[in-house]
Amino acid sequence: MTGSRPNPCRIMIREIFIVRHPVSLCVPVNYKVTLSVRAEGTGILHYQWFTDDEKEVCGGTQADLTITAKKTQLYVCRVNDHFCNCVFSEWVKVKVLDIDKSGLPVHWQGEPHIAINPKPQTVRQGAKLTLRCVAFGIPTPHYQWYRNGQPLLDMTSNTLQFDCAAAEHGGSYLCSISNVLEERWTEPVNVDIVQPDQLPPAAPT
Repeated sequence: MTGSRPNPCRIMIREIFIVRHPVSLCVPVNYKVTLSVRAEGTGILHYQWFTDDEKEVCGGTQADLTITAKKTQLYVCRVNDHFCNCVFSEWVKVKVLDIDKSGLPVHWQGEPHIAINPKPQTVRQGAKLTLRCVAFGIPTPHYQWYRNGQPLLDMTSNTLQFDCAAAEHGGSYLCSISNVLEERWTEPVNVDIVQPDQLPPAAPT
């Protein structure tokens, strides 16, 4: 009786799947941050991080990339295996702000931290109205502006601007700033829209 030869073991090669992408963030200049990607595949996976100028990040060959943020830049990670499979993570932005960070907690965990609050304004009718709010956050915070307690449609950036202020733009403004960790609110500020002849004359020079 002749025994049959056993079949050689077959390796089931599967595609690489990124199960967790890195996230965009906003931090002070010279702040140390870690970008992370998690992937699943067959065998040992290899990683290489790149910046938006298509340069390889020196030493960026692990799933976690720790950098000292010097300037605003985009990052992406390539993941490959020994079977010619290759995928890229989503692009993420590391936004760096060279502004006062004195109020940032020592053990900050990435919850939104408001660095610049909007300021009350008196604007003449027909002039440009601009309110600005800036916050650090990991992930990058989302912004939503409100006037007189009502959310303003599509006003979801850190700058609120009306090119031609009208009477209906007057009122009390505030901004909600949030990420997956927490939600913060600015203090309300008043915006007064006045006729040009109601503004005080310019101070003498």
